Amino acid sequence: NTKHGIIIVCSTTGNADAPENSDRFVRWLKRKSTDTQQPFKHCAYAVLALGDTNYDVFCATGKTIDKRLKELGGTRCCPVALADEATGLEETVDPWTGSVIQKLAAECNGSTRIQESVSSPTTVAKPVKVAAPPKTILKESSSSSSEEKKMEFDETIPAVSQSSSAGVATIRKLLSLLPKDAIPAVDNKSLPSMVSSLSSCELINDEEQHGRERGNSVADNMTVSSGSSGFLYTLNKPYESTILGARYLTKTNTECAKKASELFANSSTADEKIVEAKTLYNDHFPLSTDDEIECTKNGKRVIEMTLALPDDFTLEYQPGDSVGLVVPNTPEATNFILLMLQKNHGVLPSQKISVDSNHPITVEEAIRTT
Repeated sequence: NTKHGIIIVCSTTGNADAPENSDRFVRWLKRKSTDTQQPFKHCAYAVLALGDTNYDVFCATGKTIDKRLKELGGTRCCPVALADEATGLEETVDPWTGSVIQKLAAECNGSTRIQESVSSPTTVAKPVKVAAPPKTILKESSSSSSEEKKMEFDETIPAVSQSSSAGVATIRKLLSLLPKDAIPAVDNKSLPSMVSSLSSCELINDEEQHGRERGNSVADNMTVSSGSSGFLYTLNKPYESTILGARYLTKTNTECAKKASELFANSSTADEKIVEAKTLYNDHFPLSTDDEIECTKNGKRVIEMTLALPDDFTLEYQPGDSVGLVVPNTPEATNFILLMLQKNHGVLPSQKISVDSNHPITVEEAIRTT
């Protein structure tokens, strides 16, 4: 009567596509050969689908997984939950996370089937005896030192958890741990490191710049990969990419994008292009008007961009790696800071500066890109 519990939280990417880390699993679920196996006949499951109604297809992957698990013999402990980013994920996620463990545990233990048999008018069910929770017997072991006493549990009786918090209980249920089992420790190396976000800046004069140029080489300004002879780009030395293509993934009017493209072809400087395009988009997609629904929709625009990567081996990555995007500061903010530096400190935009002891760049470049 007992079943194995499965909890699946899944989003949908692109045009109703499965996320990269679940694509293989979803394809296996869809195979006709999987139907004959009925691999989930001893499983109870719950699915939380994450999506956005601004897209053409809503929660497609989560709905597919929920349907196929049922067809492949699984027992659905609760209807698939559809969380909408457009209205707020928490409206669906919070109630689901607060009750899914209890519902799934009841289905896995057969509690729901027992209740159904008791309430059925055609079946007379025998009283179900519920065993009292096991008592914990503590034995005090003797020690050669009177100052040190050790409390140990009787080996035949499960030990109580060190913490009675709801979070610990939830983790134990998710990991299918017995009360006497210890929760696995997490290696500190797998946790994100905390580093300082402060930077040191040093103004460089012409003489110092000449000395640095003589001592520097290409390899000095790059981080060498330990896995091969290639170079890895870092936050301090990012790869300067370009946008090869872009398209809306949401139902968005493209008239503004066409007008912005025309501006970029006619404006004289890059800053003028950005400022005019920004004004055009702000007017076309306002975020503060009397129409709250329209404002919310304007703030949920999703764009898929294709970015250029090096055509050699200087950028190395593997499945699971994350790629960060360093976006330049706006022309308004950059020009304001440059004006304050020149007015109050006499620092010119063309003056050289070294940030965190890196290769010197101009003050304007540092303000614009950091």
